[in-house]
Formats: sequence, C-alpha cells, structure tokens
Amino acid sequence: MKEHDSNPFYITTKWKRKRAAILRRDKYLCQDCKRYGRTREAKEVHHIKFLEDFPELAYDDDNLVSLCKACHAARHPEKGNKKRPKYAAVSDRGGGERKNVR
Repeated sequence: MKEHDSNPFYITTKWKRKRAAILRRDKYLCQDCKRYGRTREAKEVHHIKFLEDFPELAYDDDNLVSLCKACHAARHPEKGNKKRPKYAAVSDRGGGERKNVR
C-alpha cells in the first residue's frame, strides 16, 4: 500500500497543484540524479523534512524536491524497499554527499 493511499493529504487539490508547480520548477528532472550528472525524469515530489514530523512545511517550496522513483525510494529506506539502492542520499538538497550503502 502506498503512503498516498493512506494519507488523505496527497489527494487534495492544494497538494496536487503544489506538486505540479514543484515538478515544473525542477523542469521535471530528478534533482538527486542531476547532482551526479545523470538525467532522469522526475515523477515524484519528496518532502525533505517529512510531512508527518513537520506538517507546517507541507507546502513550503524549500522543503520539496522532484525525484525519480529510484531516488525517492532511496530517501525512504524505512518503507522497506525490497531492492536496496546502490547509493542513498546522506544530506538533502544542496551539494550533499552520498554514501555507499552496500
């Protein structure tokens, strides 16, 4: 079950509009991949500081980043992804390093 299925926040018109605006802002490119010279289409918008912990940042542009599915999964190891990504982001936006998680 996806988080989107269980959290009504993700079906609101306000979120859908904000999500679309963030994807446009980031030119539909995964920002984690872009940092490492790769070009992948972003289809997901990630809350850098988790929605559950920081609901006041739910619509804050600086707390939202466009990611591809693989990079979004890497940012959420707590969700029990069956296939572990090779790299996981250590820090969020802005020149962070990655560490090998294998």
